[in-house]
Amino acid sequence: MKGKNMQRVSALNGVKIGVATLLAAGLLVACGGAKEEAVTAPVQEEVVVSPLEGKWVVKEVYQLDKKKKKPTLSKVNLKNVKSEMYLEFSSAEGQVGAATGCNTLGANFTYENEKLTLGHPALTQKSCGKAVMNVEKIMTDGLVNELNVAIAEEKTLTLDNPNFKLVLEKVAVAEEVAPAEPAKK
Repeated sequence: MKGKNMQRVSALNGVKIGVATLLAAGLLVACGGAKEEAVTAPVQEEVVVSPLEGKWVVKEVYQLDKKKKKPTLSKVNLKNVKSEMYLEFSSAEGQVGAATGCNTLGANFTYENEKLTLGHPALTQKSCGKAVMNVEKIMTDGLVNELNVAIAEEKTLTLDNPNFKLVLEKVAVAEEVAPAEPAKK
């Protein structure tokens, strides 16, 4: 009997709460306290995907050669760099990560009107061979300045300014997550 009485009391309380809610809502409307307004979902900020999005592998690096009569950009020898060098852009975070031959760096970036600007980069501090460190210095010094951006056929990216030039190749998404080949018998 105790269980049935509890159910009746619970049901009666539910009805009382419902009636009280309706009365309160009626009073608010009658007194002008509640206005009908359209209810909208919160607006989520849309992330604009940059054409720089994804991973780009370094193919060529150039630096200003001031030793010549007319200073020009000269190609940097990359044969001693055994590690992959790349830039990887994430529009969602507004960040770029890079492997520069020995160390890695991360920075915020802005891309506007065919210009790329990196914020102050955070750089790891490993020490590598002199030739690799030289290439890394050229890259990091070049990347901290505003760069002109040119993308050819969505697969070749050129970043340059009067003192520096970097040519990169887009890594296809399938290459980034390529499945392992089955073992040969």
